[in-house]
Amino acid sequence: MSSVASEYLSCSRDATQRKTLSQLLGARTRRQRQSPPSELRLQETVVRFMRHHQNLGDLLLEVNGSASRCFFNRGKVNSEDYNTKSPARDSFIASVLQEQALQLDLPVGLLSARASVEKVQQIMRLGVMCRRTVVLDSVQRSMLACLLQSMRELLSSSMFSRLQFSEELWKAKELPTLELVWHLQKENIVSLDELVASNPDATAVVCWLFNDLRLLCLGTEDQHQYEDIQRQILTDIVTLLVRNGFQELNVVKSDPKMQHFPQICFAVLDRMLQWLLDNVCKEREKEDSSGQKATEFWLSVFDVALLHGVISLDSLKQFLCYTLTQILTYNPVLEASDAIRMQGEWCFAKTQPLLTTFYRKLFVKFSAEELITHFQQVLETHEVNWQNVLSCASTLLICQPQTQQQLKELLARLLINSFENYELESIITAFLLARQAALEGPAVFISYSEWFKNSFGSASGYHGSSKKALIFLLKFLTDLVPFETAQYLKVHILYPPYVASKYRILLLEYISLAKTRLADLQVSIEEMGLYEDLSTAHGAPKPQCQARQDVEKAILIFENSGKIPASVMEASIFRRPYYLTRFLPALLTPRALPVSLDSRMVFINSLNKADKIPDNVYSSYVHACKREKQRVLEDLYQFIVLKSGVSMAEEMQHPMEPIGVLTGALEELRKVAADPSNGDVCPSTILDCTLTRWEGLCVSLTLRAMLAGILLEGGPPRPDRLKVVCAQIAIISGQLKTMLADADDCTAMDKPIRLDTAEPKLGPRESEVRDLLLKNFCQTFLTASNFNPPQRQGEWASLFVKMLCGHRRLLQAVLTRILHLTSHQGSSLGDVHILGLAAFTVHLHILQLSLSLANSSVCLPHSASKEGVSFAEHLNQFLTCRTGESSTFCLRFCTAAVAYAVCLSSSASIEIIKQSVPSGFVQKLLYIIPRLIPESRQEQGDVVESTWNNLVGLHLNWTTAALSVFKHHTFKELVKMKDFQLTFHDWLMFELAIQPHKDILSDLDRQDYQHWACYQLYLPSPLAVGGCGGDLVTASRIIINSLMDFNKRAAVQYCKEPDCSELSSFSRSCYENIICRLQEMVFDLERVWTKALGKSPSLESGHFLLDVFQDRLAGLESPIISKQLEHQTELQVFARILVALPPSVLFRTHKDRLKTTLECEAFFHFTNIELRNGYSKEFVIPFGITLHFFRGLLNACVDCEEPDCVIAGILNDSRVRCPLLVLSATFWWLRLEPVLFTQWKRFSDASLPRELQRMGDNQCWANSLLSGEMESPPPNTPWVLGAFLYFTLRRKNELRILQTVMRKICAENELLQVSLLYLSLMDLISSLLQPKEASGLTIAVKTCADVIMVLEEQNISWLNIFLAVNKDRGPHQILYSMVSDMEIKLLPVAFYSLIPGLDRKLLSSVIKHPDFLSVAITLYTAMVKLFLDGDDISATDQCDLQSSKQPDPLGLITRGHQFLLRTIPWCPAHTISQHNKLQAACKDIDPELKAALDYLQHCNGDGLYSEPTIL
Repeated sequence: MSSVASEYLSCSRDATQRKTLSQLLGARTRRQRQSPPSELRLQETVVRFMRHHQNLGDLLLEVNGSASRCFFNRGKVNSEDYNTKSPARDSFIASVLQEQALQLDLPVGLLSARASVEKVQQIMRLGVMCRRTVVLDSVQRSMLACLLQSMRELLSSSMFSRLQFSEELWKAKELPTLELVWHLQKENIVSLDELVASNPDATAVVCWLFNDLRLLCLGTEDQHQYEDIQRQILTDIVTLLVRNGFQELNVVKSDPKMQHFPQICFAVLDRMLQWLLDNVCKEREKEDSSGQKATEFWLSVFDVALLHGVISLDSLKQFLCYTLTQILTYNPVLEASDAIRMQGEWCFAKTQPLLTTFYRKLFVKFSAEELITHFQQVLETHEVNWQNVLSCASTLLICQPQTQQQLKELLARLLINSFENYELESIITAFLLARQAALEGPAVFISYSEWFKNSFGSASGYHGSSKKALIFLLKFLTDLVPFETAQYLKVHILYPPYVASKYRILLLEYISLAKTRLADLQVSIEEMGLYEDLSTAHGAPKPQCQARQDVEKAILIFENSGKIPASVMEASIFRRPYYLTRFLPALLTPRALPVSLDSRMVFINSLNKADKIPDNVYSSYVHACKREKQRVLEDLYQFIVLKSGVSMAEEMQHPMEPIGVLTGALEELRKVAADPSNGDVCPSTILDCTLTRWEGLCVSLTLRAMLAGILLEGGPPRPDRLKVVCAQIAIISGQLKTMLADADDCTAMDKPIRLDTAEPKLGPRESEVRDLLLKNFCQTFLTASNFNPPQRQGEWASLFVKMLCGHRRLLQAVLTRILHLTSHQGSSLGDVHILGLAAFTVHLHILQLSLSLANSSVCLPHSASKEGVSFAEHLNQFLTCRTGESSTFCLRFCTAAVAYAVCLSSSASIEIIKQSVPSGFVQKLLYIIPRLIPESRQEQGDVVESTWNNLVGLHLNWTTAALSVFKHHTFKELVKMKDFQLTFHDWLMFELAIQPHKDILSDLDRQDYQHWACYQLYLPSPLAVGGCGGDLVTASRIIINSLMDFNKRAAVQYCKEPDCSELSSFSRSCYENIICRLQEMVFDLERVWTKALGKSPSLESGHFLLDVFQDRLAGLESPIISKQLEHQTELQVFARILVALPPSVLFRTHKDRLKTTLECEAFFHFTNIELRNGYSKEFVIPFGITLHFFRGLLNACVDCEEPDCVIAGILNDSRVRCPLLVLSATFWWLRLEPVLFTQWKRFSDASLPRELQRMGDNQCWANSLLSGEMESPPPNTPWVLGAFLYFTLRRKNELRILQTVMRKICAENELLQVSLLYLSLMDLISSLLQPKEASGLTIAVKTCADVIMVLEEQNISWLNIFLAVNKDRGPHQILYSMVSDMEIKLLPVAFYSLIPGLDRKLLSSVIKHPDFLSVAITLYTAMVKLFLDGDDISATDQCDLQSSKQPDPLGLITRGHQFLLRTIPWCPAHTISQHNKLQAACKDIDPELKAALDYLQHCNGDGLYSEPTIL
């Protein structure tokens, strides 16, 4: 104990003793006289004091602030922060532990373990929940993080005992929570197996783990907040339990204490499984939501994806097999008799979703054969829960269809075993499984009746071997009778097992008993239908409904076979009551017989000829049909009489509103057009008899003719019916003319109708009439189609459309309304509207009505002119397939239109049908049907039957209808014609327009469809039918052209939209998907070319990618300005496509004997011509293209024998033949180098190739100049060094030191200095064209002036650099090939923006150059001509025309003019040698300048010239 502490204690002991003041002062004096303690002694005293008063538990929680964060984000914490104060802190904790352990005479490990357990207990008691929880809250978790860090540090210092900590943890008052145990294992402090091994009471450990796992599944009140950590805890704990509980047999624990750990794991899993089954399998009237959530939570541990990889496959399968066995044998309280009675309620659809989910999770890792084998083993060796067994069988059949064959084999084995050994359990199992499988329907398993017939319906059945086997079967069936349901008894009675004649009495006894049971169930065997489904658990339909279904099924079978079905023949003999009382009445329902015999009449006649219809019944049927026909005729007569007499009189007395009159007229048209007698009326003899019966009535000849026209089908009387339709159409037309004052001009059919796609402004009456006409047309069409196919509906629809064509204004409104409905409300249109509008469009197309469009926002095909566009062609542009809704509507509308057009002309030749079918609709179907209906992608047989039947009915199936159209032979004949073909380019344009986020296909389905279309449909197809002829190069060209065409079309459509704010051609499209398909093809091409090594003809003739762009440029036919803009847009899109492809495709590989070389002449040409003029910015090409070139170079050179030499050769060539690439590389080098370095490291461990290393050295040299190190430049091409130097200084805003660098470093390199001037001039031109800041132009001018000053000081010629005419010769040729023609053309602008502003001294030096005057006047005349030719010298497509910072063209010309006039008198005399040439240049452009030149010559000729001293 320290002296301070001892004094303190002595003072406290003597506190009761009073001391005098002198004594106190004396003691103080003595203490003051003592020597002052040293600093080290004070530190030791303080440390000892703190140790005596230090709480060890609190000390363990004192960690740096990053501890809690480190706890959950171990990999994200900086290691330096993590260990900032660790050494001092560790030593302090260690010293405290050691001292206290010494004082208490305890081992350090035990003391630290007890302190840790005490803090763990304290942390657990901090929870806000009154009941036990296994998940910590945020405060507890933070404190635990600090404690665990301290424990981990003590463990690393060997001052912490895991075993003693585990033992102390079990001795504590509260057992550890599951999250605490999880963290201990996660932090490698104490594992779960160590913790369990330290507790000798295995039962207590099992109870603890089971209860905590159950609480973990139940969750907490704020479960959503900690759900992720709950799932992680559960996954890790269960993984450990499964791995140890179901470990391999040959795994033996070395530690004896650990040998009981696998049994504990197994016991915990077993208890959890029992708890799960209690929750899942017990039926409850009201489900507990919390219990269900807990069950679902535990079910998640059976996800194979979580356990796969961390548990061996054998252990995992053992675990799943054991679980499945436990389910099948759980609580086997139901007997087989209960299962027979109740199994109808245990099918898949009625099984609890949790249980089916459980089954499906267990099936994942097993094949069908393995599952059936295990199934059989459980059934043979265990007492099972029949409900779970049968529901599991149903789930297995549904989820694994291949199980059907395995189940059939299992049933066969069970039956063989049962009849060989007369084993009752096997046959019971077989019957239960067969019935359960049949409950899932014929798509999953054969029906029970079919299985029963196959098994016992013949002499070769399982029971046919002996009498004993027969008796065994019949006794089994007899024993089942009290428990059987009606449908199985019916099967046994109707399809009895085969019995030899001498044993038939045994079968009759069973049948008698079964019928008695049916009678008890109040089910009549006689009322059962011929084709009733006996396999399901649903009740039988009513006898009347079942009889009608039997009749329809029998007629269908008769149509296909031409024979009376055997079931009908059998029923007429063996089930005569049902046949006579149910079947025949349903078949012989009275009706108006058709003129031509239909299938029903032929079937009835066949039964009558076979004596299966009693004579009196057949006679009654014939008379009833005659009465029905007479009733129809009476009704028609009454209708016509009333309409011609009474109704007209009433209309005269009570006139209707105009809209009511029109409505009535349209209703009459519907009745006439949809008259069912058109197909089903009696022949003319019946009509004659009927008219004879009406002789006594006052019926006019006109009325009789109308009646005859309505009733008769075909023959001479039909024109009368056509007259009725025409008359009704005329009434409608007259009413329209009266209501809308719209002339009926039928002669205007040949005149185009001007159609404004914007919604027209109509009055209320006009809108009402328009909608009424469309509505009535659709209703009339649907009603007529219910009675007759399109080719037998007459001319009403065609006449109706022709009538509307005469009302031009109304037709415009109708057509606009159709466009609006299809483009904006297509998804909400019903089947009636779609069919009617499709038919209306087809009739307009047949009439060949042409339109002239206004305000059209859609892009018509290039070949289509806006004058004379058909309505169907225009409507086709509105039928987009961009989204799932629009695709579905497009499928329906085009299916209806094409089917109607084909049926309308079904008897005509293909050339006539071609005129009726809109080609655009066929192309849409060729695209959309394979996309939405995968079955259509397979080979289809020809369909000859009419497709219209699939479009008529109450339950219209558009998928079936579309497939029938797609398979129809007429449709296949149409698509062989060129106008109807869907080419690869057309398909790509459709697919590019798809919006993926609204597509009906998922990403994977869309990828599968695109692969099918590209590789199976179009790639092998011949070029003549729009395919690729098997050529990948052709396919790639088409894809690139389509991408560029789509961009152009999207840009045009975007510009027509009034609310456009940003141009994004490829947004919301399948651009990325199609790019992926292009990449795949190019990769395939690369593999082909790699094998051929440059011998491909397509490569020898040029680069196929770049040739696409050149071909498109050759096809541009636009004015100059428009062509330039279009050219630039095409170039931008093509560049985007180019960089998306493999970069090595830019290079061509050649192999000469044993040497492989590269060349990229095509890309050099593309860069020099296209990128240089159309895609360079700040006189370099974009980073993406530059990087693409270098990446391709590195990729391609890998296949060469000497990659370093190949790269050097390509870069040396590019310095001479394509310097823009190297210049761009110098500009982007800081971004290029790390990418290239990383890529090269993937190929080789060596450093970068020497040429790329040289570029890096150049950059380092330029960087060193910024730090003041004036080193000599490394060896390289002068202009490359100049580019590195200039770009580096400009990037760092240090161009002010350029003059100094040029004087000290570059003095001896003339080309380097001239290149710096050229780069600074290009910067000046860029600043003039694209003014960004006010200081930018000033800096550019000053930089140029500084460079010129250095050049003047060193007497370097530089003026010729401004003369573009010399760009093809001389030392500056390479510089001109780096910049665009526009920038070269603007060199005069740069000259007169720079030179007149030089200071006087420098300008005087410049004027002394012999060629100054020639250069100045040449540039001046070039600038004036540039302005006179109409080129704006201050604005290009890249700059803002509204910017006030741009130079004024006229101001520049004026400035140059005045500068020359001031300068000419001071020019040297030897410039007169070019006087005539300069005069000729100025003669027509600037006479004043010519006069100044004449004066200069005159003065010099008189000897009056003197050198100026001041300008």
